[in-house]
Amino acid sequence: MDIKTTITQGISVWIKNSTFLILAIIIAIGYGTLMEFEGLWAGPFLSNVYKMSNATIGNWLLIIAVGMVIGRVSAGYFI
Repeated sequence: MDIKTTITQGISVWIKNSTFLILAIIIAIGYGTLMEFEGLWAGPFLSNVYKMSNATIGNWLLIIAVGMVIGRVSAGYFI
């Protein structure tokens, strides 16, 4: 049995599991909403309202992304 077959079987088990699908949809909606806010609204808002430079805005948006990665991993570990 090669690695491609093993990965394909593992993915098919996930897709057939309705609990995983519900959880995946919820996470995708939450992540998509945050990324939409961060990408479309946060940068121009910080630029126009607070008159931040592009480098400062990039740093703040990076904090959001890093915080989300750390938060999701730690939530998965503790739950």
